Amino acid sequence: MDLKKEVLEIEGEIKKRIRNELGIRKRKKNVKKKAKDNEKMLDRISEKQTTLLFVPGVEYSETIIDMIRHLNQKKLCYVTINKTQESLKDLFKRHKISTDNIFFIDAISESIKKIPSQTADCYFIKSPKEFKEMLKAVSKFLSLGVDYIIFDSLSNLLVYEKNYSIKKLIFPMIKQIRKYETKAIFLVSVKEQEGLIRDCAELMDHSFVTWERAQSQLII
Repeated sequence: MDLKKEVLEIEGEIKKRIRNELGIRKRKKNVKKKAKDNEKMLDRISEKQTTLLFVPGVEYSETIIDMIRHLNQKKLCYVTINKTQESLKDLFKRHKISTDNIFFIDAISESIKKIPSQTADCYFIKSPKEFKEMLKAVSKFLSLGVDYIIFDSLSNLLVYEKNYSIKKLIFPMIKQIRKYETKAIFLVSVKEQEGLIRDCAELMDHSFVTWERAQSQLII
């Protein structure tokens, strides 16, 4: 290999490494900006008791992680009909988020494997269809003085209930929450569910929508 060709290859490799490094820095900068935007949004959410939060699928996990990290010093009740309690705990652990202050209501695990009805930090529901049982479990944790109820998510509830009935289902839960000082965040993840967003937003104190690579904005 002649010297000129060798120099050109070295220059090409250096440029490639620089581009990669700049790309990594840009991604890190975007992640930091998104986390900062989410923090601002969560500060605003904490001003009200009940919130409907629409999060596009592309940033759903990221927003959940930021939200739980932001609220980590609070006592939380996480109602999941999206992922199992076990997978959520693994997710938080990977991001170095303690789950010591999180109680779970899990409506998924029992359909997958045999488990006890409850553990020290989780109340298991047979199915998301068992909404009365879910409401009973939420009431139990409300009476224990949790600071936040996180409902993940209304979108997944659509698999089991029609759009028009979800509003009727969550109304008793919101009514129960308002008896306490506990705050609640109800998540929606699918853009096409505008009807669900609008209907359920009528029951909330306010609603937020997050957009990819953009600051959160108040929509109602």
